[in-house]
Amino acid sequence: MDGASPPAGHPWPPGGCHPASPGVPLVTRHVLFALVAAALASLASAAEPLTVVADEYCPYNCVPGSAAPGYGIELLTKVFAAKGIAVEYRAMKWDDALKAARAGEASAVIGALKADAPDFVFPAQEIGLSRNGFIVRKDDGWRYAGPKSLDGRRLGVIEGYAYGAEVEGWIKAHPASVVRSGGADPLLLQVGNLLQGTVDVVVEDASVLAYVGMKDRLWSRVAPAGMAGSADPLYVAFAPGAPHSKEYARVLAEGIAAMRASGELAALLKRYGLKDWR
Repeated sequence: MDGASPPAGHPWPPGGCHPASPGVPLVTRHVLFALVAAALASLASAAEPLTVVADEYCPYNCVPGSAAPGYGIELLTKVFAAKGIAVEYRAMKWDDALKAARAGEASAVIGALKADAPDFVFPAQEIGLSRNGFIVRKDDGWRYAGPKSLDGRRLGVIEGYAYGAEVEGWIKAHPASVVRSGGADPLLLQVGNLLQGTVDVVVEDASVLAYVGMKDRLWSRVAPAGMAGSADPLYVAFAPGAPHSKEYARVLAEGIAAMRASGELAALLKRYGLKDWR
């Protein structure tokens, strides 16, 4: 997985050239190895541990310090451990997480759409695909059939989240019909609103709804009500302006690709009841 590490070499022979590469000066070889080593040393010493913040968003990131902290957290931990970098995950309100990363108090946020944090540094590899799902009370026969089907409904959303063009357009056009929640567990707050009748529909990532519904046995009281048509890539997004964000993004992208190729990603996802999104 540590594809950026220099190969284990052996002493160069006297005379300034490696026998397999005639004409390449010894000093050039030494400079190249020194540059690679310096880059790796800089990364390993940078802002340790790598601090990742977000609100709990299972199965991507769950309870910090638990046996199942979320597959995204486990993935990060695995990839950066190979570089000698520890990952520290803290849960906080989503808006506060974005502010912390922008202020240099955290290295990254997890579970971000590009629309959530357009100024952040995004890796070339996502950690999943997010598709909006909807839930209603068990006795409500409503089903999502495009944005127009939301007309006349009170929609529960989470403060600071982006929901993709299809749903965002409706939210912006109907602000009086949108009920927002925040805090440490905003989804369960919205489920409470739904059961109490202060909202009619709750929208959330379909994988999150499935995981929470199974874990908290919500399906005895609420019902899935369809999904929006498009899926958007979900990322670990690195802090804007931080000196190592681009390198962190590169390391994560390479690590995800390596775990996919080795089968480690599939095994990790299976433990959370999921399959590879690609």
